[in-house]
Amino acid sequence: MRTTADEKVRKSADDYSRGGAPAKLWRPSGLTIAVILLGAIVLIVLAFFAGYLPREKRIAQITAEAHEQAQALPRVEVVEVRRAALRSGVQLPGALQAVTEAPVLARADGYLARRFVDIGDRVKAGQPMAELEARARCASSPVQGGLAAGASGDGAGAG
Repeated sequence: MRTTADEKVRKSADDYSRGGAPAKLWRPSGLTIAVILLGAIVLIVLAFFAGYLPREKRIAQITAEAHEQAQALPRVEVVEVRRAALRSGVQLPGALQAVTEAPVLARADGYLARRFVDIGDRVKAGQPMAELEARARCASSPVQGGLAAGASGDGAGAG
């Protein structure tokens, strides 16, 4: 009786499911194992040289360029010398504060009537700078006003 391929597969599957080993295992010969190992070694060697040769080429090129740069004359930028404006200043933020402060008071009483010079004008010694309009002394300060009224006999400043 002849068995078909389908029946053989079912029989080997049944044998395997019962805990038995499949009927036929592939057992390679020594020559087959040697050929497989030789092919694997050849692939590894080819992969090694596929990475090694370009790397060695790059290293040789870099070494040649470095040697060429070491032997070459240095490049220097040349600038023509000419006179230029002096610009040596430093601007820094800060605040000025006087160590000693003194009040500035006018020596004469009155209002400014006219001004002869402006800020930044040059003046000569003795040149008038402004004209003052004199105020009435009795109305200028309450103390002087009170004394003047007391002297006249009102009695407002006494006491």
